[in-house]
Amino acid sequence: MFNLGNTQIKIPCPECQYENEVSLEDIAKQRTIICGGCLKEIRLVDNNSSTNQAIKETRRSVQNLKDTIKKISK
Repeated sequence: MFNLGNTQIKIPCPECQYENEVSLEDIAKQRTIICGGCLKEIRLVDNNSSTNQAIKETRRSVQNLKDTIKKISK
């Protein structure tokens, strides 16, 4: 099944600008990562829970699509 939370994006380190790959789930859970460039801690922040909401809404939409396809195929 498609899982939007596993989608990887790159974010620059505020200190050294190294492009760190993080998952949307990492952001939604506001995890702390270690920069691959300077080894400083970066605390991920999900402003207004927008990433978390997007993941939930996408999961709901995918489930609704699956349910609709099941109804149509009957």
